[in-house]
Amino acid sequence: MGPDKRIEKMGGHDLYSPIRSGITFCWKEYGFLWPVFVMFGLAIAAVNPLGDFPLNDDWIYGKTVENYHRTGVLERHPYGMPLAMTQVIWGSILTGIFGFSYTVLRGSTLVLGLLGAFFTGMCARACNCSRKTSLLCALLLLFNPLYLNLCFTFMTDVPYLALSVMAVYWYLKGLNNWKAGDVFLGSMFALLACGIRQFGVFLPVIFLVSTVRMLVQKERRLDWLMAISFFLPWVVAGTGLVLWRTNPGGSFSIAGLSSTLSSMHDIRTRLLLTVGFIAVVLVYMGLFVLPMNLYRCFGASPLKRPNLLQLAVASLFCIVVIAGYVIVERSPMPTLDNVLYDTGTGPLTLQDTTYEHGEWKPLRFAGAWWFVTFLAVISGGILLGDFMKFGFDVLKNKCPAGPTPCQGTFLILWGASIVFSSWNPFLRSYLDRYILPLTIVALIICAAASGGLKGRFGTGVAGLTVLLLFVFSVGCAQDYLAWNRARWEAADFLLTERGISPNRIDGGFEFNGLLTSDEFRMTHASDDFSERGPLRWWVIDNEYAISFLPREGYREMRRFPYTSWFGLHQGEIKVLQRI
Repeated sequence: MGPDKRIEKMGGHDLYSPIRSGITFCWKEYGFLWPVFVMFGLAIAAVNPLGDFPLNDDWIYGKTVENYHRTGVLERHPYGMPLAMTQVIWGSILTGIFGFSYTVLRGSTLVLGLLGAFFTGMCARACNCSRKTSLLCALLLLFNPLYLNLCFTFMTDVPYLALSVMAVYWYLKGLNNWKAGDVFLGSMFALLACGIRQFGVFLPVIFLVSTVRMLVQKERRLDWLMAISFFLPWVVAGTGLVLWRTNPGGSFSIAGLSSTLSSMHDIRTRLLLTVGFIAVVLVYMGLFVLPMNLYRCFGASPLKRPNLLQLAVASLFCIVVIAGYVIVERSPMPTLDNVLYDTGTGPLTLQDTTYEHGEWKPLRFAGAWWFVTFLAVISGGILLGDFMKFGFDVLKNKCPAGPTPCQGTFLILWGASIVFSSWNPFLRSYLDRYILPLTIVALIICAAASGGLKGRFGTGVAGLTVLLLFVFSVGCAQDYLAWNRARWEAADFLLTERGISPNRIDGGFEFNGLLTSDEFRMTHASDDFSERGPLRWWVIDNEYAISFLPREGYREMRRFPYTSWFGLHQGEIKVLQRI
């Protein structure tokens, strides 16, 4: 039956018209972000996420999912700082379908990682940025070396950021068009983000402050439907939580948090640390928005290039911060701990590379990082000027381009809440991955200042820098999974082929966290994450060790090779036995 006959048979109505209209609408609204899906698919294929083993801290949340999957009881692991409820439920849904494994959990994060990049681009569009600059925002988050590395773990960072940026998107739309449905979705996703990390509660508070500004300035009138849409998800969730906690079968332990309060620094120390922290964060942000600032310097119209005030701020910032790196740090960036180091991403969580030879890395190009640091400092100085100008425009209620003043208020308050989260008493240390949400604020403000990608030379410079960032981030992520895959092959050799008990193995942070920390915790009657025993990392006996380097007093049993794409060399993980 031909198309005309089918339409005639349906009484003159085209059965597929709504479907075609929906596809056309989606392509018109979101089609400009198709490169995000393509490039992310290429990254997944290159890195290879397969492997039933934990990475970084994600064994803590994996244990929670496994327990919930097995018993139906949602009980927070005592070593887990975030709540991670939403993430555990999301992981449990997928493990219920595909079975429990860390590959499945990693896949759950990859899905959210793609959504996080997609909605970053949509946030830029909601703030009146052009399609090209919005796409650039999405790609710069996706190719961020911290973000891409964490997409291949079951850590809370990417799920929290993805849900947060979804909430921010709907809140920004709500501030612009004043629709109840957008505000309701914003509160829904903010609630889900809060279910992963408690800091998600700042999002509705920031939206409320931005809304009050609009009402005070009489830009909008109070709408009770808007108020109901805003508060309804929180009221329903709060009621459900109370009923669940009062149910004899409901359980959600938050034990272990009180002990971290005692480790809070005094106010003066925190204040001094915050000043230095802001400077370091600006350098990181300068690196993460570098392609956009390069475009502004080489390709933007003269009106969109950094003005004299911004260049003066950048120059002063550059002099002070470079002096700090040379005199105080005596080394280039990266200076924040955990994920990013000079030629890789992901912590090297074996005893030799953490405690005995902390400066050792599989590959080092420290000299090249001085050049990168210099560019990042200049870019960070320009970004500081952008922040200052943007803040003054918002205060004057006059934003010539990009976000509206109320959207600008939201972005500034969100950025400030991320920066001053370093005061959080529950944080034992501030790691580089905690600044990822601030990247979205920096990208949107920088995108608004750029005015759109025009001109072949400037766009080419930005595109080449993005491509280099993609190669670096993918190469680093591949290396990280490659050496961890070799580490767990070495562990399987000891556990399966040699029948060695985990209690006799020093296999690194993830190995002993996964296999010996529970016994260690019960033996020592302590849920304190920092109490890890004299052999560190909950090691009960180190008769056998898995290591990058030889150890004094040990003989080598076997080597497990891995291929480093980024370094173009063959690395080895060694299995050692105490003599």
